[in-house]
Amino acid sequence: MSSTGLLQKNFFELFGIAPGFGLEPRALEESWKRLQAVVHPDKVASEGLSSSRRLAVEMSTRVNEAYQTLSSPLKRALYLMELSGFQLDPEVSAKVPLAFLEQQMAWREKLDEAKSQGQQAYSQAAVLLRAQLGIQLSQIHNELSVLLCVFPVPESTADSVKQSIQSLMFLERFEQSLPHQGPPL
Repeated sequence: MSSTGLLQKNFFELFGIAPGFGLEPRALEESWKRLQAVVHPDKVASEGLSSSRRLAVEMSTRVNEAYQTLSSPLKRALYLMELSGFQLDPEVSAKVPLAFLEQQMAWREKLDEAKSQGQQAYSQAAVLLRAQLGIQLSQIHNELSVLLCVFPVPESTADSVKQSIQSLMFLERFEQSLPHQGPPL
């Protein structure tokens, strides 16, 4: 693969994957490893040419950026929209259903109430909420798989995709705000 061609391909082309939301994580990882084995800067270190090394670093960085984007459902959805000509500003709220927002508020209230009851109640509430979040995340991933199965994304589904992406952002932020349960040290 020529270095110029590698740098000009979109992330899906780079990994030889058809553009779409649903992709096989194992296949993506295997493709990433194969590409890294080819473009890693250590491969050209023996050549001693600084220009070759710089190009290898640039290509390796591109491959890593592509992998990070495609391995994250949220980043992958945003990237598909971008490739389809739709710019989404993650900081600007899209229209999210009222029921979804009410669910978020109810979860936060449950968590605050549990927190006032002590660490054990708080930890148990967090575990329960993580399970509920997992279900919601799975539902949104399924929605996006259906909505983003056609590439480029048609104008007729763009608003629905934006709404699902916004919901996914809310859920991921909420999940990150939950305490992490790990084994005691």
